[in-house]
Amino acid sequence: MNVNLGNRGVEICQILLRALKASQRLDPWSRVGRAEGPEAVSLAHLFQRGEATTQVQKFFDQRFINYLAANWHDAERIHWRQFERLVAEYFDRTGYQVELGPGSNDDGVDIRAWPEEGNRNVPPLIIVQCKRQRAKVPKVVVKALWADMQEERAQRGVLATTSSLEPGAQRTIESRRYDIDVADGPAIFKWLLALRVPGVGITSLQ
Repeated sequence: MNVNLGNRGVEICQILLRALKASQRLDPWSRVGRAEGPEAVSLAHLFQRGEATTQVQKFFDQRFINYLAANWHDAERIHWRQFERLVAEYFDRTGYQVELGPGSNDDGVDIRAWPEEGNRNVPPLIIVQCKRQRAKVPKVVVKALWADMQEERAQRGVLATTSSLEPGAQRTIESRRYDIDVADGPAIFKWLLALRVPGVGITSLQ
């Protein structure tokens, strides 16, 4: 049967082709995603190394954001320092002034954030503790974050984790009315979806 869809049919075909091309770029096994060139980046950098890539946006590489948005199950396996970079990137793009801690010997404060119009000579508005792990986060981490908030004179704390909180940890926040927000696995996935840029994907698996 010969069907003439006209101009609208051509537009639909073009949309589908663009969607297919974008999905291939995000697919780590696609040949399209393995093209050589200056855009190539190694996934080993995401999983095994903690430093920023040469094409990092500010804290975290956009290509890694797109990869994780399409392969969320890998988020709990990335290098712990890369997870800190991802969380810092999210706060930066949502309008905060962000200071990423040194990664080690940071006294438990991974990230400090100030309002956009603020300055770093005053206490941070938010301090963040990052936990890239599979196990649920215990209440001792919640208590430590609260103690750091008092020391830093921060108004709020954020516990960002690829996992979730133990029931006792959540009860501690609620019963003691700690000003702590929890960004668990599903919340981090939503952050990735908000940060992704279609058409920018992983280009190397080596």
